[in-house]
Amino acid sequence: MSLTPEMTSSLSQLSSHIKEIVDAQIVAINSLRVDAQIVAIDSLSPCFESLIDNRIS
Repeated sequence: MSLTPEMTSSLSQLSSHIKEIVDAQIVAINSLRVDAQIVAIDSLSPCFESLIDNRIS
């Protein structure tokens, strides 16, 4: 199946929307106070620990 010009255009628009969303998320993360970032990272730690435990075992 080949892409039509309309499909290519739609994909391009979708891609730019996704980029805008990601950029906005990065700005939001960067604007968090450092202590809020630490709390967020601490809350993720158990997830990473269980992933590491699963890989080791």
